[in-house]
Amino acid sequence: MKLYVFADSRCSAHCDADPVKIKRILSLVAETTDTRDLVVALYLAPKANWYGGTAYVRHWVLPQQFRPRRGKWEKFGHHTQPADLPAQFKLIRLLLPLNSSYPLTEEDRYRWIHRFASFADHLAHLFAHELHHFRRHHLGLHHREGEHGANQWASDHVVAQGFQVTSERLPPRQRRKRKPDKIALTSVLNPLDFISPKNLLLGQINWQNAAQQILLRLSKKARDEYIATKMSRFDTLRSLPTGTTLLISFDPKQRYSGSQATLVRAMRKNSLRMVIRTFDGKVWRWPLAWLEVLGE
Repeated sequence: MKLYVFADSRCSAHCDADPVKIKRILSLVAETTDTRDLVVALYLAPKANWYGGTAYVRHWVLPQQFRPRRGKWEKFGHHTQPADLPAQFKLIRLLLPLNSSYPLTEEDRYRWIHRFASFADHLAHLFAHELHHFRRHHLGLHHREGEHGANQWASDHVVAQGFQVTSERLPPRQRRKRKPDKIALTSVLNPLDFISPKNLLLGQINWQNAAQQILLRLSKKARDEYIATKMSRFDTLRSLPTGTTLLISFDPKQRYSGSQATLVRAMRKNSLRMVIRTFDGKVWRWPLAWLEVLGE
């Protein structure tokens, strides 16, 4: 394992920035792991908006990729690139501030609470977490374990080595049940259920006006019952096989009213339309409310 420590000039005199001390900590954490292919870059800043690590271990990293050039690590790309990098390697980047007060408690993005007694404990756990990813993807260990597995292994591993770390996974947040979308009466309305077909066919009543009249006439209870009946009917229509012959009971433009159509396919669950082909070969997404099974 090769270690490179990049400390801000304001941090270089800090006792925790001692490369010898840091090397000792990381070597202890990695003592049971084959790290011959591993390079670790530790960045120390006087303060940071975030801190953590990233493991680039799924593919080989080349020397020209060592310095970060984009993303959240980009601001550390000004540091001089080491001259003795291997021809190819796996890379772990770590970032820690040196102005944090310990003991320190933090909650990570995976809803774990970690408590560190000192900077050394914090560094050991952070490195162990990323080392888990290296062990999994490069050495074939920790099969199918993800971020939670990495947190658990890191905590158990460094505690066994004498570091003062406690980690606890918080229960998952309860997801709010999404309320089903409210079905509007006009989206399931067939005016022939309320108005004489003769009047509609003769154009004596405008479709939009008819819908408004029906809305005003019906009580809330009657609307809900009508919608429930239609939705049950739609489930039956959706279950029909492709090629079923349907009857178009209503067409606002009166072109297809009373004509036959062929079911092409049902649409997504709870869709209020289905794909049909009319007698002239045209394909439409027709409202379910205006379709019937031929012969019923």
